[in-house]
Amino acid sequence: MKIAITKIGANITFSANNGSAANADILYALRTMKGHKHEFTVCTKKTNNTILPKSIGLRDIRSCQSFNDFDIVLVFNGSINFFGGVCDDSLLQLYRALNKTKIPIVFVQTDGALYFQKLWPLIEKREWASELSESEFYVDQLNVYYLTQGRDTQKTKDFLREAKNAIIPYQVHHFPWEQTILSGIDASKEGLIKPSERTYDLGFGGYIRNSHKQRRIERYYDEVDLKTLLFGNLRGIKLQHTRVLPKVSFQSMVAYMSDCRASVVVGDYFYNDHFFTLRMYENLLAGCAVLIDRQLDTRGAFYHGIPNGDLFYVDKPSDVRDFLYRDNLDELIISTRHSLLEKRDPKELNSKLKNILEDICDLH
Repeated sequence: MKIAITKIGANITFSANNGSAANADILYALRTMKGHKHEFTVCTKKTNNTILPKSIGLRDIRSCQSFNDFDIVLVFNGSINFFGGVCDDSLLQLYRALNKTKIPIVFVQTDGALYFQKLWPLIEKREWASELSESEFYVDQLNVYYLTQGRDTQKTKDFLREAKNAIIPYQVHHFPWEQTILSGIDASKEGLIKPSERTYDLGFGGYIRNSHKQRRIERYYDEVDLKTLLFGNLRGIKLQHTRVLPKVSFQSMVAYMSDCRASVVVGDYFYNDHFFTLRMYENLLAGCAVLIDRQLDTRGAFYHGIPNGDLFYVDKPSDVRDFLYRDNLDELIISTRHSLLEKRDPKELNSKLKNILEDICDLH
């Protein structure tokens, strides 16, 4: 199968200093699909900073007329921005190519706040769009399929019906993209520092984009008697007892978290009982305890069937302290990590994604 991979918004590159979680999603997806014996081509704006694996083809999106010479195209989610009001020629050409595409267009949703939008309503009133037409950017929804990280596909459908300028897909499927980081590595054999020998009690890496998540971060990560590390895009955060660093590349996330004993995973409000995140699995690979704000997973789905899994859910800061001061903490964290990794089989993930993509192609 010939698969095109492209992205809304920022360019695709796997350079060492790239802090984009979206590029991480693409890299891990490619790693997951590697065993499928497919031919992959990344379609993005080629720049001096474009770095891809040698086995992956590259096509400059600015010269792409359609994706009809492929069997399927995966469009990874991203933000649509026109910085300074300037026209983004690469984005416009992507939509022109999608307009002429007759093969399945699979929108990959790894971020619950990002969805496949109609382009014309976002540009029609801009001065540089005066000689453009709506028809050249139209994407036929009958060609569009969603592969969402959200576990509740009905929630996704309901959200899209209410979302402004949304392209409504023909079908919505769930796939756990957050687990693809596990592909291609044997995490069980990695040498890890024991939790008790790490510098920080708590760590968090990521970004904050709304008040709900900010309040939850400030609630858990500013305890005077805990040594805490935060890094990422954390504008507006108010902490007095925490070390805060700038964002790091996605390839450095696990290394930074490997110096922390635990992390409390919080999510945006609409992630509750719907989205698990890449951060959870980065923390798991780093060997730190993946503590979950109970609002995010009220049904205990992440630790379902895992011995002592209920101990990793927290409601308040004192729950975090109680967890970190437990006897035999090293043994608890290490054994729980082992159980989680045993239950998440990358080979099953590979097979599931292969079957979904083949089913979409057969149906289309």
